[in-house]
Amino acid sequence: MRYRIKNNNFRIKLTLGVIAWFGLSLFFGLKHNEGNALDDYHRELRADKSGYNVFLPALFIYHFNGNAMPDSIEVRAGYGFTVDKERNKIITKYPYGVAILEAPFWIAAHVTAPVKDGYSSVEYYNIIDWAASFYFAIGLLFVYLCARFYFKQERFVFTGVFVVLPLATNLFYYASSESGMSHIYSFFSIAGFMYFYVRSLRMQDYKLFFIAILFFALSFVIRPVNIIFLWILLFIDCNSWNSCKERIVFLLHPRNLFTIIGICAFFYTPQLAYNYYVTGKLSFSLYHDEAFTNFFAKKILEVLFATQNGIFTYVPAFVFVIAGIIILIKEQRFLGIASAYILIVYLLFYSSWWSYFLGCGFGHRGLIDFYPLFIFAIIAYFSRIQKNKPLFLVSSLLLLLFMIITTIMSREFDCCYYGKGDWDWAYYFKQVLDVFR
Repeated sequence: MRYRIKNNNFRIKLTLGVIAWFGLSLFFGLKHNEGNALDDYHRELRADKSGYNVFLPALFIYHFNGNAMPDSIEVRAGYGFTVDKERNKIITKYPYGVAILEAPFWIAAHVTAPVKDGYSSVEYYNIIDWAASFYFAIGLLFVYLCARFYFKQERFVFTGVFVVLPLATNLFYYASSESGMSHIYSFFSIAGFMYFYVRSLRMQDYKLFFIAILFFALSFVIRPVNIIFLWILLFIDCNSWNSCKERIVFLLHPRNLFTIIGICAFFYTPQLAYNYYVTGKLSFSLYHDEAFTNFFAKKILEVLFATQNGIFTYVPAFVFVIAGIIILIKEQRFLGIASAYILIVYLLFYSSWWSYFLGCGFGHRGLIDFYPLFIFAIIAYFSRIQKNKPLFLVSSLLLLLFMIITTIMSREFDCCYYGKGDWDWAYYFKQVLDVFR
């Protein structure tokens, strides 16, 4: 069933919400780097961020001719990529998906940049803040539109998506302070996938299904780990085991199966071509030396609670996600199952990986990609307890406290965790106490 927002005032409120978050993200993003030199480690094209972006100058300026790139450019870019002068290669281990979404903005910067080498003009850097802010705001819109399929009370949906999601999590930090990282682009693509997929099911519209798979394929070439989200196709928007069986039949229909395989193959072919360019052989990934050395989930406590980028230590509001998933399993079983599945696989995956804390970051940043689904759990929790006024009041005040702590900590955070090991509580509590000073 298709929903309609009948209240024109609420449409205006929704539009203003999108515009407001775009403006806030852009303001704080530009402010974050104001006065910083282009080779400062905070900048939008430094370290990993340059590794995602390098496909654009490599293609449009240097035509993948490594010898044409300026000498020692990889040093200025913080070694997000390397230039192999002997083999004439521009090498990055990161997939090209982020560059697809940055491309329209980057081209605008390239046209206006006085020095057109991809790295010497501030336009190339500032435009990344514009791109991330845009996808952040549109991603919030997609999440809201999808949530309206499942929750009738607009005030809970609007508050959850446009207030809680940006302020109680590390989402806004990665939209503004780390705009060149992949997470905000992955958030946008998964949000778009969910919205168009659910809408295609409700309206039985193949064109919308096609668009949904485009978004999914995009999310996959942004972060290949997003392949775990493909299984949500089986569960989301089901209301019984019979409907799940029907969903499997639907997905295995030759037209739909061909659409999924064909679009994903189309999007991944350029990545395979690039991998061949780098290695001289067909390879599905360039993360060759990054293995699952902590198998089986040896670092799960660190992923959840460590002072180094733990989930609950930096996003304490995630406790409401856990409570909400339990409620979803009781009230909207298959949406709850989908949420629980994504969370369990996520925890098992990262707690087994060698870099279980994901390097420099504010909180466990890989979780950002799946916030379009997890925010449903928070909305479900507060919708469920609203009639229990004492519990609702306590939960709301606790959530407000979490929002204040996370938001202010993120504004003061300096790119990386500098504590001693995974469990430096003295360092962590100093950060938290500084919020109240």
